[in-house]
Amino acid sequence: MNIVDIRVFVDNIIKEFSMPVNRGKQFEKVIQKTLEQIEDVDCTRLYDQVSGFVEVSKNPSDFIVYKYPYRYYVECKTTHGASIPINNLTQLNRIAEKCNKKGVFGKFIIWFVDKQETYWVDYRYILTWLTLKRKSINHTVLREVSKENNLVKLIPAKYARVFGKYEFSTIWEK
Repeated sequence: MNIVDIRVFVDNIIKEFSMPVNRGKQFEKVIQKTLEQIEDVDCTRLYDQVSGFVEVSKNPSDFIVYKYPYRYYVECKTTHGASIPINNLTQLNRIAEKCNKKGVFGKFIIWFVDKQETYWVDYRYILTWLTLKRKSINHTVLREVSKENNLVKLIPAKYARVFGKYEFSTIWEK
């Protein structure tokens, strides 16, 4: 090992132990890996642009996913607790702008960490909440709505320690 290799090795160890764990970014990686393993699905990750410590991303979503014959703009969100503030769904307008064409959908994958529940939520459902002047969406409401409305679907998952092993077969448009 030369001095450059040692320096890179030490820098990586320092980064690993000094950086706080960002559960949301880890969740995005789990979702990406899961989507990439599905046959006939193409998943493209759109990385956030960062300027210094400030996120300046203008991307419409975290992923562009293609499953014949549809394209999905997918944004991942995590929340601890029973609800997620609609203000946290910052890509809502950008996703809505992309979904004005036939066969294009905007979806949020919302993980309620403490509840171990993850939902596939169409952006149109979130827009209806905005028109009702609601400030947040509760996981129990999503659970009930998912039983009767195709705009919200509970993603089946088996949770091991922290993250789920997700089964996406039931969520796609038909």
